[in-house]
Amino acid sequence: MPTSRSKSRSLLIDVDHRSALRHRADEIKTTHALFFHTIRDKLALVTAHTVTPDHRDAPVVGPGRTLTHQDEVEIIRILSGRRPQGPIAVYPDSLLFRDEEVVCWWLPPTRRAMHLMTHNGGLQHVDAQWPSLVALVRNRELFLAAVAGTNRPTGNTALFHAPIGNVDGMGRVCTGSARLPLAGDVADIDGWSSVVFDTAFTHVNHNGTLKAGSSKSKKGKRSEKLHADAEFWMDKTIYGNGIPDDWLNPLCANLGNWLNYMTSRHEQTGDRRR
Repeated sequence: MPTSRSKSRSLLIDVDHRSALRHRADEIKTTHALFFHTIRDKLALVTAHTVTPDHRDAPVVGPGRTLTHQDEVEIIRILSGRRPQGPIAVYPDSLLFRDEEVVCWWLPPTRRAMHLMTHNGGLQHVDAQWPSLVALVRNRELFLAAVAGTNRPTGNTALFHAPIGNVDGMGRVCTGSARLPLAGDVADIDGWSSVVFDTAFTHVNHNGTLKAGSSKSKKGKRSEKLHADAEFWMDKTIYGNGIPDDWLNPLCANLGNWLNYMTSRHEQTGDRRR
């Protein structure tokens, strides 16, 4: 029976000089480096540098050059090529935009139940004509905006404040105790859409949910401020036929502008000074 020592000797014998040289040639070597230069925590430029070993085989970073746009595209292509190949994704017609952090889709106008938690009558269910909505999820936060008409929105489509409850002036949805999907990708669209449709709206989050003066009180006088709870949405003359387009309050952005803002690093860091 061979001893551990004899095993060790056999291993050493197997690694001949030629094999050792081949193994050394296959070692991972650092040949290039990317430096990210920032100003006040904002990316200013990226430079590429060659890396060569010194006499002690330690890596030495050489002079760099600024990356061009084509260089950045090529780097993205190289990095993407290293990812394992998964199943081919067939996107739904409702998908408007997606990247690694954001997914945005269209909710066409539809007639379905709307759930309202009112102060006086408790939980109510109305047969409502829902408006055309654009939904966006970023970092497991849900945002909503509205569009006029019934057509699928494009980059130039004007956006409006979503004329439903629980949405603030930035379009952020107050999800309360709703069970949220664990992720925010294309496969999670149905789950996030359920958060919109199955939520019991309790209130409006800002006075600009609809255009000023568009709603009417029971006495027929125009009201400049929406009710503090969901009683407003019980008006069948409103949701029986849907919100008129001329009642929608402009968000002062089209879909392309909004997506650019919502996907920008400036917005994602929470700095809203601009």
